[in-house]
Amino acid sequence: MQKITERLTTTSAWAASSTLAGVDLPRTGFITELRIRAKITATLTATANPDGPRRVLDGLQIAGDNRTFLGLTGNINLGTLLALMNLADYGVSGLHANLDVDATSFDQSYVFHPGSYPRNRFDTSVVIPARALAQLQVKVNAPAATVVDANGEITAGTYYYEVDVVKDLPITKNTMMPAGYPMVWSNDANYPAFGKEIDVPAGGYLRRIVIMALDDTATAPLRKDDQITGVKLYMPKSSKVVIESNWEELKAATARRYGIVGDAEPVALGAIDTTRPGYNGAMHLPAGFVIIDLRDYVDASENPLGPVYGLNLIGGNGYTPQTGDFKLGLTIENQTPGDKTIIFWDIVVPVDPTWIGK
Repeated sequence: MQKITERLTTTSAWAASSTLAGVDLPRTGFITELRIRAKITATLTATANPDGPRRVLDGLQIAGDNRTFLGLTGNINLGTLLALMNLADYGVSGLHANLDVDATSFDQSYVFHPGSYPRNRFDTSVVIPARALAQLQVKVNAPAATVVDANGEITAGTYYYEVDVVKDLPITKNTMMPAGYPMVWSNDANYPAFGKEIDVPAGGYLRRIVIMALDDTATAPLRKDDQITGVKLYMPKSSKVVIESNWEELKAATARRYGIVGDAEPVALGAIDTTRPGYNGAMHLPAGFVIIDLRDYVDASENPLGPVYGLNLIGGNGYTPQTGDFKLGLTIENQTPGDKTIIFWDIVVPVDPTWIGK
């Protein structure tokens, strides 16, 4: 087994509100990690938006041979979602330097690690089986110019790519690959007592449910804690409840589970402030963001793969899961037209059987 890190020579130039041309990924082995660095030139003012640097990635897709391994598409805050997942997994912000109000450039890094052990760059628990594919690309969705600052704009930018690859391992029946995707729900009303019911998708192992709550601000929606006030994961057919929690308790549990010390850019600063190292030094739990890690809930005696892959919604031993066997219930308060809930289903599936042995 050979472990290598490859810097891709192809880069992508930022272009406002567009899907950039796909960049070919190496197909020499298993891809265990993809890193993207956004080097952005912008005019930042005292009204810079919260999560400003995190917003420079609108979406991210990794696909090949008619299969999608990561499908972060559909909302300007998906870069923020990925950055917050990185904060949970690695304990770092991804921002390369402190920013002052009059800064004109910054670097923001993002990591996609499909495996279940994110601190091991060459973790093969879940991989992109690139060696089996005839074509594999990453595509960046670049944001609008104004997403970082209410009174300033992105003027230029470049996205750089780097991958970690494990070579010389064959694809077996036990090889697992990522198939995660988000859903974006526009909050249409207030729902009491977990009244907003969402079907949990079947057909894979559900490792995590990541939820981000956003307000109705049009250009740069803000993460908020006052919209989703309760979360429930349950099985309606058997009346079993896995999780029933208030939002704030679930947020604190997320920080404890992942060792999140705090978030350093909670609010935009007014004109009275002249500098903002890291945007804001007031550390607190990330607003509007929780992770339900289902690896903590499975019974390993019944689901031996559970501690690595989570909830078995593939089936076996006579059980065929159906969409709707599990439901996610949300309590929604303070709804305003334009509010959104983003849910990322972190799903893992077995490789295509036709790839085994390649």
